[in-house]
Amino acid sequence: MMGANFTKQIQELKADDIEEKVKDYVLKEFIRSDNWKLENITKASAAAGALAGWAESQLAYADILTRVDPMKKEIAKLQEEGSSLEKQAQ
Repeated sequence: MMGANFTKQIQELKADDIEEKVKDYVLKEFIRSDNWKLENITKASAAAGALAGWAESQLAYADILTRVDPMKKEIAKLQEEGSSLEKQAQ
């Protein structure tokens, strides 16, 4: 049954699993376009509106994760260097 599988896939989707090129494409071509109006989508279909709002949120969060990831890596690197320096100092 496709509907149950689709629902399960939606429920299990994690924003950090969205490939960057897919995220960028969907944001550019759909969500950030002048034609994307959540209110209009919701007026046409409450279910489609809810799904569109969810997709918007997931992609916005994925976009934030893309920007934050280099900072997380830098923090981890600095923490590792700090631990190494502490061991040397002792």
